Amino acid sequence: MNVQDGGWRMPPATLDASWALFLDVDGTLLDIADEPQGVSVPPRLVPDLRQLFGLLDGALALVSGRPVTELDHLFRPLRLPAAGQHGAEYRLDGAGAVVARRIDPILPALVPQVRTIAAVWPNVEVEEKGAAVAVHFRREPEAETQLTRALRTLVAAAGGAVELLEGKMVRELRDRRHTKGAAVGTFLASPAFAGRRPIFIGDDVTDEDGFRAVEAAGGLALAVGINPAIPRRPAFTDAAAVRDWLSRVAGGTGMATATGAAAR
Repeated sequence: MNVQDGGWRMPPATLDASWALFLDVDGTLLDIADEPQGVSVPPRLVPDLRQLFGLLDGALALVSGRPVTELDHLFRPLRLPAAGQHGAEYRLDGAGAVVARRIDPILPALVPQVRTIAAVWPNVEVEEKGAAVAVHFRREPEAETQLTRALRTLVAAAGGAVELLEGKMVRELRDRRHTKGAAVGTFLASPAFAGRRPIFIGDDVTDEDGFRAVEAAGGLALAVGINPAIPRRPAFTDAAAVRDWLSRVAGGTGMATATGAAAR
């Protein structure tokens, strides 16, 4: 549905323990920074997430392009169920181990070529995550067209095993078998999440797989901000609005008997 067709979409006014919550991180929970390491976690966010995790009986997971180890560092001392690197790794329980899915060996083999492409621009940053490679150009936006064209050519020559994700000021190469949607499916098959109505909140085209997965399970896909790459009515203006909503729910004003109330 186009934003132009229906304006804004309201998130549920209340939640209860029949829901499951999947949260993207950068641009959804945290304000985007010029560099991935430059993000900051507002002081109230970790206590709110801890409270929500308890209220939802453990059915809350972070689903991010970042590795799970980085998520643990950002939200320390809180350890949540999490999927990292767009689903290439996951942890079903905050106290459990991280499970890494196998990736096609061609992906790490492409890293030198990615670095050669990026080296044309001094402020373009290549981030090696292990199961994905991100190229950030927020500090050099004029690189977008040429950089994207070169990376598309590289991925096309890789024979279909690698996919190029074109996010906000970032281009990311990943094994196309591993997606946020697949991660959501893994969580929904686990005891803490099974049988619940899922909500996925995300801000970018990299979250579309997660959106589709929760909708297929009868849940809600809630977009953050107006993004031409996401043909959806937004539910939140920005990450601050997401945090405010989470805080209201965590504080008890949004926890009630399930009503299923959400503007569609």
